[in-house]
Amino acid sequence: MGVVTASWEHRVDPVARDQAVVRITGVADHGSIALQNARLLATVRHQSMHDALTGLPNRVLFTQE
Repeated sequence: MGVVTASWEHRVDPVARDQAVVRITGVADHGSIALQNARLLATVRHQSMHDALTGLPNRVLFTQE
């Protein structure tokens, strides 16, 4: 979880300010998607190497070098 803020030292044209906010929002959205993908990948890795019922390591985990 994070917070994105933007501020300007001088008065900025409203159109330019709105464009900057749209860009910042886009960057924040991309960061959010990247975090979601990382969590999903970690979940899939765990599920592939552990038993669904007990949560114990399975044969795949033991045979890896």
